[in-house]
Amino acid sequence: MRAFSVWVGLAALVIATPAGAVVANLDADSRLERVEGVSYGSAVKNRILLRDRCSGRPVSHRLSGVHNHVEYIRVRRVDGFAERPEIVFELRTGAGGHLGVTRIVRYGERGQEGCVEPVGLFRYRPDAPPLEPPRRHGTTNWVLELRDYTARFRGKELRLWEGYVKSSDPLCCPSKQRVTRFRFDPERDRYRPYWTRVTSTRS
Repeated sequence: MRAFSVWVGLAALVIATPAGAVVANLDADSRLERVEGVSYGSAVKNRILLRDRCSGRPVSHRLSGVHNHVEYIRVRRVDGFAERPEIVFELRTGAGGHLGVTRIVRYGERGQEGCVEPVGLFRYRPDAPPLEPPRRHGTTNWVLELRDYTARFRGKELRLWEGYVKSSDPLCCPSKQRVTRFRFDPERDRYRPYWTRVTSTRS
């Protein structure tokens, strides 16, 4: 059974809208932006778009590739440095949701005004994980949580759980797991791992 992330705290004016869309103030002007899952061709082909206006014209920024399901779209104050909140979203593909992507995106550089572009702070894909899986294992599931785990780091840290299977394991039941914590690096303007541990799920 898939685990789900637990999110704490709302950080900005956010208006929930149908179909998993969120309307919020994500940049330096007072106008609200819209982040939404958009279907392409069928209900099982979705991607995340950020819609805004730039110099009086509508603009649309693609934040993800196409996947089957939009799991969630959230707006949170995450990195602890920027004036604006960040966008956190997850999409899954396949009946078991074993593929997909989880991202944290800021709309513009810190302190930037005017027309801006999305800036990626964190991305997780099970087919391209930040750390190599154990030998002869592949990723079957993952869960990302945001929390202020330690006062040493400004903003929220990320806790990433990954489940691993080998060829003889069913996809539902990982035989190994990894927990990795990430902190925000203001110099690189992205999240970097600072602690990790791999353990067996079987006694």
